[in-house]
Amino acid sequence: MAEAESQHRHTIEKTLLDIQGTDLERQRKERQRGQYLGFVICILAIGGGVWVLSTAQAIPSQIGGGLLSLSGLTSLVLAFITGRRSANQGEADYS
Repeated sequence: MAEAESQHRHTIEKTLLDIQGTDLERQRKERQRGQYLGFVICILAIGGGVWVLSTAQAIPSQIGGGLLSLSGLTSLVLAFITGRRSANQGEADYS
């Protein structure tokens, strides 16, 4: 009886670990996809701003293009800063 219960407990624990591993893999892929898409959006914002700056003749349009480029660059820098902070906090949690 005790052996059957022990075997059942081991089976349940193995199943739980398999599910957790699959979930972690899915989260990693989702995070990676978000990073790729965020990078593409930032590059499009910077490229669009540069395009507006190069083709605009009116001063307000040039300011808008500069702000568009600056917003793309700022979001990229903030993503790196917050990513580094969260990584450092994660290391502190494991210590």
